[in-house]
Amino acid sequence: MRVKDFSKFSVAVLFGHKRSVRILRVCDNFLDINSFKVCQEFSLIAATDTEIILCNSGALMYIYSLDGRQLRMIDIRGQTYMCNTIALSEDGNMLYAGHLVGGMIAYNRNRGEVVWQRDSNGTGVRKLCVGVGCRLYGCSNRIQDIVCVDGNTGDNMQVCVPSGDISQTVMAMHYDKYNSRLLWTVADTTTIYATED
Repeated sequence: MRVKDFSKFSVAVLFGHKRSVRILRVCDNFLDINSFKVCQEFSLIAATDTEIILCNSGALMYIYSLDGRQLRMIDIRGQTYMCNTIALSEDGNMLYAGHLVGGMIAYNRNRGEVVWQRDSNGTGVRKLCVGVGCRLYGCSNRIQDIVCVDGNTGDNMQVCVPSGDISQTVMAMHYDKYNSRLLWTVADTTTIYATED
């Protein structure tokens, strides 16, 4: 199961093995807005206010409307290895993908082209999320640093959380845009760590 928030009170939940997506509104309790079946098993999810983007472990991305209609497919197989993480820019125009062997790519959904590709020097990228000002945060596969790049250009990579501050493998990472901070958890703990942006 994968969960992705796409508005202050709404989340999309992917049940990959059941080939289904549920859209939920989160208030005092969960309100099921919509559910729909998808064409295959997916393991990755991203969302905008109007669309759900699903990806399997390859590099085929399927775009669905919130009511479950398949709108189109994006194929970035020639640009990357197997995707293991995806994220969207705040406006939903840029789709970012990370992979375990290489690095990151940015795909402009409006123009239908790869804008930039960044190698991670063989460490790979395991988690991605987007912060304010189109900052793209990524956690490497082998080194536990959390890095930040300019999501528009892929430039200005800097370490924002050094590996010495992360004791174990980062299991989940999320940018809390309502409180302007990066959140992450590590293996074998329920602690949520945070940094100010």
